[in-house]
Amino acid sequence: MPESLDNIQRIAIFGILLVGAVMFIITFGHYTPIPTIRESVAPVYYNMTYMEDPLTVSAIYFYGDGCKYCPDASSYLAGIEAKYPNFTLEKLEIYNNAGNLKLMSQICNALNVSLEKRGVPMVIIGNISMSGTREIREGMEPLIKIG
Repeated sequence: MPESLDNIQRIAIFGILLVGAVMFIITFGHYTPIPTIRESVAPVYYNMTYMEDPLTVSAIYFYGDGCKYCPDASSYLAGIEAKYPNFTLEKLEIYNNAGNLKLMSQICNALNVSLEKRGVPMVIIGNISMSGTREIREGMEPLIKIG
């Protein structure tokens, strides 16, 4: 009788070790690092945002034809482009261009932009997103001066 208890204990210990090993493999076995913004979105985004010239600050401006806030943001950004020769701006309309809308969604996902902040006008500089005219006006120039 004591021998049968010994076998039961061995089976229980083996089972616990097996479950632990399986849990370890499930948890850590297929580690996938979080991709950087450069790896996670379309190559065209990489080319627009990370220029090879370190003195150039590049941004993407998402806007919508018919958006009541976008003309004010567009006017402000035109002034920024004129003021800073080292600043380049890629303008992408999303209401009539599904590809641009998809790109905006991919970038927002990669940057963990909340759903409340996903609207136009929106400017992306590197890993920083600014949505709304007020946020764009307050955030643009400090980023360009740093760049």
